[in-house]
Amino acid sequence: MNRAKSYHRIFANLFDLIVVASLLLLLTFRSIIALINGLVNPSSLDSLALFILSFSSGIFTFAIVLIYFVILPLFWNGQTLGKRFFKIKIMKIDGSEIDFKTIFLRESTRVLLVIMTFGFSALVDMIILIISKQGLGFYDYVSSTQVVDVV
Repeated sequence: MNRAKSYHRIFANLFDLIVVASLLLLLTFRSIIALINGLVNPSSLDSLALFILSFSSGIFTFAIVLIYFVILPLFWNGQTLGKRFFKIKIMKIDGSEIDFKTIFLRESTRVLLVIMTFGFSALVDMIILIISKQGLGFYDYVSSTQVVDVV
């Protein structure tokens, strides 16, 4: 199988980012309103509500990211919505299908890098995908995966 073109991977990632961000915005909209209300009219009750909503928003965020980037590719043959749209998928380097351990390692490495570098690693990853002949990101090396074209 042919490795996916860099621009397909980048656009698929942007597509997935838009989908996940939209879902998270819908799920955490109440928390955003509570934050604005707590900043405009501070009170102890608003602070407690803000804490509870922030905690629940964090749980929703974790669940959505886990479902979208780990569970969905397991059931959709290594694809998310963005990868499906651009006709690419995640596979192991040896050509076999991904399993839970592999996709979890890949995505947790990717998310941790983004969090630890305040998003800078996503920009570096995009540059590496463009200039690299192998077309592999750091998380691909860690998890022994590749993104290939779907035939």
